[in-house]
This record gives sequence, C-alpha cells and structure tokens, in this order.
Amino acid sequence: MNNLNLRLKECRLSHGINQTELAKIMDVSKQTVSNWEKGSRIPNTSMLFKLAEFYSVSTDYLFGLTNNPKAYKYSDTDGSYSIIVDENESHNINPEVLSKLMDKLKSVGFDVSYLLKDIEEEVSKEKQ
Repeated sequence: MNNLNLRLKECRLSHGINQTELAKIMDVSKQTVSNWEKGSRIPNTSMLFKLAEFYSVSTDYLFGLTNNPKAYKYSDTDGSYSIIVDENESHNINPEVLSKLMDKLKSVGFDVSYLLKDIEEEVSKEKQ
C-alpha cells in the first residue's frame, strides 16, 4: 500500500461520507473510489487536484510528503525548501520581502493568483 490510498480514505472518512457519496461528488463510479483507496488504481492528475480542493488539503499531503494538510513543498535542484501555510501562525513580512517571495514562487511555477486573492480577501475583512 502507498500513502496516497491511505490519505484518500482518511480524508473521505474525516468528511463523514461513504464511497458512493464521494463517487457521486467526483462524478466517478463507486468502484473507482474503492480502487483508489485499495491502492490498485491512482487518480489522474486533474482528479488529484479536484480531490485536494474538495478536501481542502495539498496534493503533497495526499501523497504523504507532509503531515500538514496545508503544506506545500518544492524541491529545487540546488536543494530543498518548503513553503508551509499555517493558518494558526501569523507571519509579518515587509513589502520588499513579499515581492521577492512572490517572484520566486512565480519562477518555480506556483500560481500566485490564488494566494493574492486570499490576501485581498483577508485585507478586506480586516478593514471592515
């Protein structure tokens, strides 16, 4: 068994739904969900993203690369580093550092549009 099948089952159970319900939500058969959870089949890339979004976890979490459901990791040829999103921890970053961070994220293919949207929503809430 691999980590993916265990995480998929764990996420489904934590959402309190059965395989039939998940199958309906994901527009697949119950047998497909069962195969994912047994480890005999692996969801395709678009389905992995759909599952991660539905469960509000990262794909790294689904693959067992991290135990933090909200963690995102990137491995660079020059070494490894991680970007961990922790909703319980406040991060104070000055605008210059933030700009450099956003540029670095873009350079490695990270879609920053979602991040920017979240930041704008938080700022809007704080102003109210």
